[in-house]
Amino acid sequence: MGKYRVSDVARMTGYKHSTHFTTAFKKYFWYYSQLIALYFSGGTRGSSGYP
Repeated sequence: MGKYRVSDVARMTGYKHSTHFTTAFKKYFWYYSQLIALYFSGGTRGSSGYP
């Protein structure tokens, strides 16, 4: 488990509500998470090449 809860990180980064932080985080990092998933899948979406 991580050291901090989502609500803690949200407050540390200036968000009053963790839902706003979560929305911004997902919006910003969605593209990068898709690239990572694509990389680990061997370049093909839907394959089971995850470690």
